[in-house]
Amino acid sequence: MKNFKKSFLAMMILVVALMAMGCGSEDQAKYEGTYEIESFKMGDNEMEASLLDMIKDQIVFELKADGKGKIALPGEEVTKFEWEVDGGEIKITDKDSKSIGKIKGDKIIIKEEGMEMVFKKK
Repeated sequence: MKNFKKSFLAMMILVVALMAMGCGSEDQAKYEGTYEIESFKMGDNEMEASLLDMIKDQIVFELKADGKGKIALPGEEVTKFEWEVDGGEIKITDKDSKSIGKIKGDKIIIKEEGMEMVFKKK
């Protein structure tokens, strides 16, 4: 009977662990996709909507199901990164840096080095 209890307990721990892993990936799955830039601010200066509309198609922010993603900004090389969702935050790590953005509904807000970029899911 002791062996059965140990086996049952081990199986229950495994089931709970697998459920927890599944919940995390399901939660992360809703953020997969392509995002377009909605606003860009440097310091107190916000980019005018007309200028933002002109470059919007040149900016790519994509989150893939495998936890990888990419961002392309005008005049810069494409940056590939890994991402994960933790509560209301998204953690983005590339070969040189780590950033933490905020998730608000279908938007991701990234603040770094005096810049604020707001991306909205397409």
